[in-house]
Amino acid sequence: MKSFKAKAMLAFIGLAALAFQPVQAKDACATLLCMYGEVTGNGGGSSCRGPIRDYFKVIKTKHGIPHPGRTLSARKDFLNACGGSGTKSQAKKVHSKFGKMLFSPF
Repeated sequence: MKSFKAKAMLAFIGLAALAFQPVQAKDACATLLCMYGEVTGNGGGSSCRGPIRDYFKVIKTKHGIPHPGRTLSARKDFLNACGGSGTKSQAKKVHSKFGKMLFSPF
């Protein structure tokens, strides 16, 4: 009887550990790729909806009011997390076109 209880407890702990996995962070590189595609006129279609949504979800406020300057800075930080060579110039083009927009034009 004790071995059954021990096995049941281990199974429960294992299932609980699987249930409480951390949420995956947004992929800055996928977002950069999709947003740069929109800048150059080569949109990624339906596969880019999520990454583009992630970009436009980054909104910073001041006293509860959306603040374009702070939003631009936060979006820069988000895309700069991608790193790699050449991504800075792509990110700069994305920011110049979409950085201060509070809502997605797509």
